[in-house]
Amino acid sequence: MRRWRIAVSGAVAALAFLAVHLGATPAAAVSFGDDDRRAVARQQGAESGPIGMLVHEAGDGQFAAGTAFLVSPCHVLTAYHVAAGGAQVDESKTSTFYLGQGALGPDIADLDHFAIATRAKPVAWGEFIHATDSSALLVRTEAVERNGWEDWALLKLDTCLGAPEYGYGYLKLAPVTTRDVLRGGASMPARSLGLPGDKTVATLWEDPSCRILGQIYASGWQHDCVTIPGNSGGPLLVRDPVSQETRVAALSVSVIAVEGVDTEASYGMTLAVDDPNYYDYLAVAVPVAVFAARIQPFLPADARMRDFVAGPGADRHYRTSSKDQAEQALADLGAAIAAAPTRADLHVLRAIWGRYAERDAEARGDLDRALALDAGFGPARYLRGRMALEQGDQAGLKAAFADFSLLAVDHADSPDLKLYRGIAAARLKQFDQAIADFDSVLKHQPKSAVASNERGDAWRALRDYDKALADYGRAIDFAHDWPEAYRDRGYLYHQLARYPEAVGDFSRAIRLNRHDAEAWNGRALVWLAEGEIDKAVKDFSRAIELLPDSGSYYANRATARMIDDDLDKAIADFQLAVAKDPEEPFLRLLLFVAESRDGQRADAQGRLAAYAKAHQDQAWPRPIVDLFLGEGSIAAVEQAAAEAEGDEALGQRFDADFYLGQWALLHGDESSAAARFKSVTDSRLREYLEFDLARAALDEIGTPGKQAALDPKTKPLATGSRQ
Repeated sequence: MRRWRIAVSGAVAALAFLAVHLGATPAAAVSFGDDDRRAVARQQGAESGPIGMLVHEAGDGQFAAGTAFLVSPCHVLTAYHVAAGGAQVDESKTSTFYLGQGALGPDIADLDHFAIATRAKPVAWGEFIHATDSSALLVRTEAVERNGWEDWALLKLDTCLGAPEYGYGYLKLAPVTTRDVLRGGASMPARSLGLPGDKTVATLWEDPSCRILGQIYASGWQHDCVTIPGNSGGPLLVRDPVSQETRVAALSVSVIAVEGVDTEASYGMTLAVDDPNYYDYLAVAVPVAVFAARIQPFLPADARMRDFVAGPGADRHYRTSSKDQAEQALADLGAAIAAAPTRADLHVLRAIWGRYAERDAEARGDLDRALALDAGFGPARYLRGRMALEQGDQAGLKAAFADFSLLAVDHADSPDLKLYRGIAAARLKQFDQAIADFDSVLKHQPKSAVASNERGDAWRALRDYDKALADYGRAIDFAHDWPEAYRDRGYLYHQLARYPEAVGDFSRAIRLNRHDAEAWNGRALVWLAEGEIDKAVKDFSRAIELLPDSGSYYANRATARMIDDDLDKAIADFQLAVAKDPEEPFLRLLLFVAESRDGQRADAQGRLAAYAKAHQDQAWPRPIVDLFLGEGSIAAVEQAAAEAEGDEALGQRFDADFYLGQWALLHGDESSAAARFKSVTDSRLREYLEFDLARAALDEIGTPGKQAALDPKTKPLATGSRQ
């Protein structure tokens, strides 16, 4: 039961990374089931007639092209990121709109298949956040959360190609709200039309049978229409529930990238409709209802739009950060489930919103019900496994591993399935299985930063530091602005006593995300190892501000204060650590040591005795607890440490030497204490906070201990590696 200094769950961090890096991007795409897209001619007078291509030329041969469509005689609608080629949209940005079937087009290969063209300038647009691969991670996170609602632009044409004399017409809009979609069963039949980049633009391409699920995550509507770069700005056509006409309910704006896979590989990736990753890889669309009021003044008279703007006025989608709004989503899905109680997918959707509403127990219940309705429904088992993985305890990890293993029988190549099973295996200390799973992920997703980083963690746990450093380096190469990769490498540099490099990595992680508590904690540990107590206390305090419920951070700051001989503050911090993490026995032992050093031996024994009475488990470190209470012996501690096997042997030997050294010191036997503390520092297990206390104790006794912390030539002792 040893608490590592790395307090944040790697599984949670990996999930956070994927939430951003699998966000809205024009880099890659997947499709579900068979790719049944079909060519559709752009014919005057037909439904396809108003749909064309918008091209923005930025100079120096640079251009951006996407789909756009007429919504009035003189206006086209498209995605914001198409309207100005990804740059800031304003009235000065000029693009060209191409329409019809012919031999006209820009001077670019295979784009000369249109009949007519005119210039276009923006007149209204969304509050889009610009984010590129070089943008800070936090900016990209904000973009993912907002742009699914704001990636739209309306442009006015120099020539009104939608006027009757041209014969192309225009498409009408359906301002369907997010709540309407969820209450209606989160399965609105749809068709998509556009100019995907993997097909010729000689025709339009239609996905004739897909569905809109509505809002599942923070931003935009999710749908399963095949979406490839080039589709951006294209219409999603539905039967409007009010007018019963075929109308445009949303704009295609983005696709979900498969992390670690090049664009070309993603184009060819198809997943089954029951793939475990189904909900992770849905494309994103902006609902018309979001901006209906903004563009209605530019449109021809239309009773449907007029009544919507006069009534609801705008889409009232849910904010995932608002518990009240998550509760509203739960209520809306509850109505849908009441109407269709045997649909497993609705229970999965309610489980997703249950997480936002902080109703984890109910979310698990919904996933269990989904599997009771359809035991083969992969997404339900996958999401249940991820919830169990986040739970983090042994029971949760075993449940997660079991769910992922069952899914792997039929979905071995599903993106991220092996990744999360590997994470579960690593937390269960099944490192060979974990590394095999990460190897499998990297075989199919060779540039996966998450898999590389997680494999690095596994190699570090096996104390194969060269392989761990190589994998951390690869993760940073693949995702240069991911704080966790720098942070994890920083912890390894700390273990290896490569302190300047560790500080550099932790500082980089902090620059990328100043709210990363673990990065502040890691840098503080380096300051502590270098004897910079004031800097250490300052950084530990910042980590505590950011994550005030972490007992580890209070214990780490207590260690710094104890080394600085500020026992009052050290004891206060150890007491807070115990309060935050009452089941961790080593915190009780450290509090006992600090209080005893401060002359509070009797009171310290009383508190430790109360803890021991309430916790009758005889497992390690119970022999040390008994010794401190005067009920055990040094021989019993030595025997228990000697009996440890496998991964526990080195740690329990370390514990025995440290606490027996403290026992000797409390009894005035400095010679025995020094020998014990020397054994602790010789272990070079710098990841344990007791290491720094032992080093400081050697300095106080008069036997230099600082060298053990500072010597970069000595690596931590190895306990085994995997070839």
